[in-house]
Amino acid sequence: MAQPRTIGMSEPLSRTSRVAETARLLSELSRDGADVAAIQDELIRINMVVAREVARRYRGRGLSADDLEQVAYVGLCKAVRHYDAEKATDFHSYAV
Repeated sequence: MAQPRTIGMSEPLSRTSRVAETARLLSELSRDGADVAAIQDELIRINMVVAREVARRYRGRGLSADDLEQVAYVGLCKAVRHYDAEKATDFHSYAV
């Protein structure tokens, strides 16, 4: 059975593919001349599902689902922009 691939925003990557693609993009960030903003945007886009999963854990505690997701997305953006592979070993653990 084929794993889902990213096509726009409608079909997310499988977990395995997302982890591999995240690692590939993070390694690209260290290259000279890398388009940092574009790579960071792609990292955010492919990991939005992680932010939604984290937000889902906190539903039913008095905050709207939209507010929870918005905060999770802001946290993801901050994690992508401040992640340092030399200090942290796993991006997803760092982000969560």
